[in-house]
Amino acid sequence: MARPSSDDASSAAVRHRPIRIAFVVTRYAAGGLERCVAHLVNRLPADQFAPEIVSFGDLGSAPDWVTREQIMPVSMNKRAGNDLRLVFRLARWLKANQIQIAHSHNWGTLVETSLACRLAGVVHVHAEHSQQDRLGTATAGLRREAQAKLRRFAFRKCGAVVACAETVRQGIEEQWAFPAASVVTIPNGVQRPASGVDSQVRQSLGIADSAILVGSVGRLEALKGFDTLIRATKELVDSGIDVHTVIVGDGPQQQSLQQLIVQCELGERVHLVGYHANVGDWMSAMDVYVNCSHTEAMSMSILEAMSCRLPIVASDVGDSSILVQSRAKCGMVVPAGDPVCLARSLAQYAGDPPLRNRHGASSECVYENHYTLDHMIQGYRKLYMRLLSVPERQIAPGGHSA
Repeated sequence: MARPSSDDASSAAVRHRPIRIAFVVTRYAAGGLERCVAHLVNRLPADQFAPEIVSFGDLGSAPDWVTREQIMPVSMNKRAGNDLRLVFRLARWLKANQIQIAHSHNWGTLVETSLACRLAGVVHVHAEHSQQDRLGTATAGLRREAQAKLRRFAFRKCGAVVACAETVRQGIEEQWAFPAASVVTIPNGVQRPASGVDSQVRQSLGIADSAILVGSVGRLEALKGFDTLIRATKELVDSGIDVHTVIVGDGPQQQSLQQLIVQCELGERVHLVGYHANVGDWMSAMDVYVNCSHTEAMSMSILEAMSCRLPIVASDVGDSSILVQSRAKCGMVVPAGDPVCLARSLAQYAGDPPLRNRHGASSECVYENHYTLDHMIQGYRKLYMRLLSVPERQIAPGGHSA
């Protein structure tokens, strides 16, 4: 009788033992990237995967998002600046915990995780979630070139490079000369927010049921462009449209945005309601959702709004036009920072309820077919299985051996 090969024995072992995977982040605080990691930890099948979370820096509030039992994020206690010992600490931790895949997120973890994986003999997956300059404008000359070479080297040594958006995939090629064809695109996925009673939200703000309620969700910072939305609201009010705008979130621009609201005499029309954990209560009251960011990869808030059956008006940045117009007409795309164009699109929706309904229905359909959490989880699950040469036929979609 022929003896099984070492590859067969390895595959059999994987089928009966969950794959140990470590998600590596720069700092495990509250943010879209960290929420994505929490979703992966919570939702990857427990009989297939045993996840861990590793933070280079300190642990913030994001650990509260992890609901899976016996998951305790750990910190590598990275020192300020270049900390070469971090590579060896991480490599020892990967070995001691028998990690098979280290999945790092964004450029701040790329090089150190790549080197640690080579020392520990671990498969490295790297995911990029942002379009921002990965070296920063403050880094110049020989130092910048050295860092660029290190990152190109790390990309080439990855078992897989993942982008959350098509524009991020193209950006990797443009910045690092790493072929876009070699980058796997796994779009973000979101959970449909639980929604409350929209009339209660409107009543709490003194908004009549007949008024158009425009809304947006995000951190109050310059890149989000909320000043553009406030100025667009001014255009609408001056043209006689009964419109209110609600912005859900907090951040460093709160005071300056409040001052702009006063200057535009919109104190009764624009509502800064602060941070709310469950945005579904607010989205259920909205008629139109706006994303007015100056930069974006794939907006999680747009996806949440689509899941809530809302028509979208979005700045033409990142993958927003793909989300809103490529698969079905879910809304309108406008130039970033242009309040007049934004107001014009919102005026179309204000005067055409059937158009809002059609685009809202398309939004929900596109979300359900492409951007649910299950779509994202299955994309990563299949990637991990492929990297460890586990035939897909051996693992049923529910997480059990076939």
